[in-house]
Amino acid sequence: MSKWRPSKLNCLYVIPDIHGADVLLENALKRILPLRKSDGGKDKIIFLGDYFDRGKDGHKVLDRLIGLKKKYGDKVICICGNHELMLLESLGFIDCASPSAMYDMWMDNGGRNTLAGYCERAGIRDAGDLSAGRAKDIIPKEHIEFLMNSLDGSYQEEEFVFVHGGCNPDDSPANYDIQSLAWDRSLFRFVMALIKQNEPIPWENKVVICGHNTNGTGLPVIKDKYMMLDCGAPERLLVVEARSREAFMSLPNKTRLVKFELKETVMAKSKGKPSFRRVQ
Repeated sequence: MSKWRPSKLNCLYVIPDIHGADVLLENALKRILPLRKSDGGKDKIIFLGDYFDRGKDGHKVLDRLIGLKKKYGDKVICICGNHELMLLESLGFIDCASPSAMYDMWMDNGGRNTLAGYCERAGIRDAGDLSAGRAKDIIPKEHIEFLMNSLDGSYQEEEFVFVHGGCNPDDSPANYDIQSLAWDRSLFRFVMALIKQNEPIPWENKVVICGHNTNGTGLPVIKDKYMMLDCGAPERLLVVEARSREAFMSLPNKTRLVKFELKETVMAKSKGKPSFRRVQ
């Protein structure tokens, strides 16, 4: 499989929500690794969060990300998603108003699959419904340290702003807490309203790139200054080079990536003028 070099230097590869799809991720990485670290090359990979849940191989995804960070350092950027926050809050690693309620929410949103993978890893055959305390014991310390110390709320590179959920494009992501950046859907709803009205994106000089907001179509949402790339892993995983907007899709039962055209999203026009309110 030939390497993917869509621009001569300085590729920004973006991989959205993986949700435990380690095989799809492996196939995507075969096309873009190794990252160029010398001879003028400054390739980077930006992962947009939600590394586990749904698929049970989330623990393998974390192993892979930890290995990439060790090898490439700041050439690999890992954004924090809401699923990472659910795990950390559920198990008491970060403050939460109701850890038990958050644990139930995590279980109902793919956490059971994640723990099933960890049980297999630990050789536990009949895990049943694990308590939060037992779940905490079977997750490797290295994984928790990675989630606690190696995830960013956002990342900026030239005109690009990378977040998991969203932010106000007229404001700096640094002004938001990580909860807002990871959970926000208001920017996505605002952009979708603009698309329905055939209105232009109102902010200037920034391209916001996010995941999180999959709408069940299996397709990204693309505008000139906005890209929502979550296509519904583990069923499919999109990988995009941000500068050239070249893209490939990693699909189950296919070892080769499929070329994917990032077409601008259009929808039937609706009534009403869209408005955007800053995330609280």
